Amino acid sequence: MSSHCANEPPVTVLIQYKDGKKEEVISASVPITVEVRKKSGLQTEDPDPNTPTGGCCDVAYEVKLTYQYCALGSEPNTCSGETITAPPVELDVVGKILGTRVTQFQGTDNAIELTRRGCDGIEQKLNLIGLSSQKLVSYSIQSIARADGKPDICDPPDPEAGKCEIIIKSSNGSLIYTKTDDCPIKYKVRCGDQCAEGEIRCESNSYPGYCCTDCADLARSLRR
Repeated sequence: MSSHCANEPPVTVLIQYKDGKKEEVISASVPITVEVRKKSGLQTEDPDPNTPTGGCCDVAYEVKLTYQYCALGSEPNTCSGETITAPPVELDVVGKILGTRVTQFQGTDNAIELTRRGCDGIEQKLNLIGLSSQKLVSYSIQSIARADGKPDICDPPDPEAGKCEIIIKSSNGSLIYTKTDDCPIKYKVRCGDQCAEGEIRCESNSYPGYCCTDCADLARSLRR
């Protein structure tokens, strides 16, 4: 970001866009700052590092999991008999999935708890699996995917991503001008009655008695 024309009003910003269109922005407020930057896409919220998908706060997700359990033993939180693998389970959860964990009831591992967060920022805990008279031995989240089958993108793509934006502000930070267009966006600045860098001053019969000619344009015309 560059500052221009301190104590030399008015300031004229000459802008040239990729398609050849040109615009002039004139301001009596000096100095001004001019910035051209490339726009990035909308940022999405990163999902939990332990769950590669499930990062949108307002989307329904299908959670697929498997788990193993056993009959309770005579000692707290122990097994009696062999471990049994339950059929795969599919459940729907709406919201950003923050994580899962095993929870206990009366000292026995018997449930899988999932924490979700809605767009209102409120977190809620849901029981994916709850066993009444068995002990949960282990579980595995097989997949988390959008129920509608679409890619797990939380925000719509930004149609202006990859384009350039020119921003002109006054000395107090007030916005004077901004526009987004195809890159590159070029500009030059004239302060007061001075020509911009890369221009030469020529006498003129029309107001204000002089004109500014681009040196590169002049050189190209002389070579023809």
